[in-house]
This record gives sequence, structure tokens and C-alpha cells, in this order.
Amino acid sequence: MRTPQDTDSACRAAAEAWAAGGCSEDEARAVVVGRLVRARIAAAVAREAVVADVQFREDLADELERLLVGKVLGGGEGGYDLERARTASATGWARQFLRAARRSAARNVHARGLAKAIPVDPTQAGPEEGGAPGVARACFHRAAAPETGWAADAVPMDEALDWFTARSRHLRDASRLAAQAAGLRHAYGLPEPVRPRPGERRRLAALVADAPQLARDSAEAMHAIVAGEHTAGQRPTAARACDDGLLALWDSFSRADMEALLEAPGLVGLTLVRAAVADRPKPDRSTTASFRAAVRAEGTGRGWTRAADALSAVFLALEFESSSAFDTTSEHYRRDRAEERADLCAKAPAAFDTVLAHPGQRLGRTHEEVYDRLAELAAEVAGPCVAPAGIPAAARWTGAAGTRSAGTGSARTRAAGARAAGAHASMAGVA
Repeated sequence: MRTPQDTDSACRAAAEAWAAGGCSEDEARAVVVGRLVRARIAAAVAREAVVADVQFREDLADELERLLVGKVLGGGEGGYDLERARTASATGWARQFLRAARRSAARNVHARGLAKAIPVDPTQAGPEEGGAPGVARACFHRAAAPETGWAADAVPMDEALDWFTARSRHLRDASRLAAQAAGLRHAYGLPEPVRPRPGERRRLAALVADAPQLARDSAEAMHAIVAGEHTAGQRPTAARACDDGLLALWDSFSRADMEALLEAPGLVGLTLVRAAVADRPKPDRSTTASFRAAVRAEGTGRGWTRAADALSAVFLALEFESSSAFDTTSEHYRRDRAEERADLCAKAPAAFDTVLAHPGQRLGRTHEEVYDRLAELAAEVAGPCVAPAGIPAAARWTGAAGTRSAGTGSARTRAAGARAAGAHASMAGVA
């Protein structure tokens, strides 16, 4: 059985042979890519993505392997540097590269599946023949003829409540809030609100803490905007009275999403808003180390490691809590960690400027692009937790707004019935 050390040794030997003139660059790259493919790193990284569909995981592994082969054989600017194989672990680089690329690769696989998918009715029996439609039949009709209104409406609520109940035993504070929001998004078929930048998050969190009804008011105002309840060039009255930052949280919501949200109890929207403006729960040490390694892999050159580590520390301070909810250390220690976090946040502009000025970095051309890329790397390295039916939910850390799940709007909330009342109360923390 080949170990990572065996693969690294073979890659290092090929790189040394190339450096000594014993073989061409193409021959050395062919050896390296062959060893990395045989090590099945792509399959291992694909298995880290917790998804319900085995076929999707296999397709993801194939897509990641294709990216790895192209990266190593491509060479040139942005390709794999053979000099790296002489001094660093090739398997470690490949694993971090594929983890960073996993999110975009999953989108590619999903997009190809949608383009080629042909809905096939899994059954011929319907409710008119003496039974309720199954989930498979409901999914077929929703894809083939969504206007017919078929939907397994009660199923997502049950799944979300079961999932949240199982997870909530091991969660506290910020992580529990993230799980509550994820369960509610799945239950009502809603996308994730847009996550603001740190300074705006703190301002909005203070607003909502002082006046929780603002969450509902902002949702109603956004619905008035997307529903066209205003004259040309003029915002609705409700929207003019609402804070622009709160309105921006709903930019990822369609009109159907807004209608579903407004038909749900008010605590649903409030929980989604609180989760969107809250700090992320503090990650564990291994996840933090993996994130730093992923950031380092986004650049090369003299001084890059120091700049990347400083940027990683700043980003962690901007996005995440300074202390874990499970921290049992003294109040004095936690206060020191909070002060350390504040100091790092103050250094953010300088850290971003340093990275932008570095010639070997590939994170982005502006502060916004770099921040978004860091958020993507964080989500990729941590690996998402998955809510029922394989829908991405409360990740240990995530960046920009999540993908929109296919909901059925108001039909979903009406059909959930009495079961929904207990479910949303529990997930919103009032049961």
C-alpha cells in the first residue's frame, strides 16, 4: 500500500531529476501527476464533502482529478511549480489545492447534472389511487410541472427538526444559532441571507438587539420592493423607512422566497437575521491550521508565507469569536483573547494592503475580492455540515450567502400545518 510519504518521495525524485537535467519538464510533470492520481487524493477530498448522493460524490472526485491533472501538467503562471516538489510535500499541496477548489467543482458538477437531467416519473400511482404522493414523485412533478403544486410539504419540516434536535445537544451560542438558522432555511425552502462585512454586522446586530421587530419590518419592506409596490424611480414607503443594511440582507431572496418568509412565524426571519449578523463560532485548531495552509497555497515568492499568515489571523479575527462557547478558562483569559482580537481587527487594512501589493498572490485584485476568496477558502477547508436531504446548511464557517434551495414558496408553509408550529418554535429557540 502506497503511503503519502512514498508518493512525496517519488515526486521529489522526479523534480530532482528535472533540476539536474536528467529529464525534461514534461516528463517530470507526467511522473508527478501519475503518482498523485494513483494516490487517489481527489477521491479522499471528495469524500470530505458530506453529501447524500453517492453518485454526486463520485462525479465530484472525477472533476477534482481533472483539475489536479490540468494544474500539474499545465505549468506556466498559475500552474504547479516543480521546485515545490523538491522541498515540500506534493500530496499536501494537492490536498489543499483540491479542498480550495471543491466548492467550485461541486457547482460545475451540479450545473452539468441540471443541464442533462430529464425528469422521470418514479411511480404511476398518485393520491387519487388511495395514497399520499411519495417524495420521489413529488420531486418529479415539481421539476416537470411546478405549476401543478405537487410538493411533499411536511417532509422538510420533519427532517429539519430531527436534524436540529440531533445537533443541538452538542452546540452552544453562535454554533447553535447557525444550526437554528440552517434548520429553518431547509424547513421553509429559503436561501441564506447575504452576510455583511464585519463593521456593518456589528451595527446591524445592535439595531436588531434593541428592536427585534426590525427584522420583520425589513422583510416586509423588501417584499414591497420585489413585488413592485411602488412607482417608477421611487421606493415603497415601508422601504424608505427601513435601514438599507437590513434591506440588503434579503438581496438573495426572490419574490417567492419573501412570500414564504412572511407567511412563516416572525421568529423565523428574526433567527435568520441574527445568524447573518453574528460572529462565526470559533474554529478548532486543526481547522485553523488547514485554513492557514490553504491561504499560503494562494501565492508564492519571498515574504509570502509571513503575509499570508498575517492575513489569515486578521480574517479569523474579523469573522469569528475570540473564545469558544465551551471555553472553561478564566474571565481574565477570555478578556485577553478579546483584546487580542480587537488588535488584529485594527491591523486588517495593513494586512490586506500588504497582500494586494505582493506580486505572487492569487487571492484577488481588491480588498473585496480578497475577502470573498478568504471566505471561500474557509468554507472549503472546514467542510460543510449538511442538513437533511443533502442541502448545505450550518457550516462550521461559511463566507458569502449560500446557494438557494428549491422551495415551493407559500405552499410549503401552509402545508406544514400544526407540525410546523412546534418545529419552528424549537428551532427558533422558544420551545
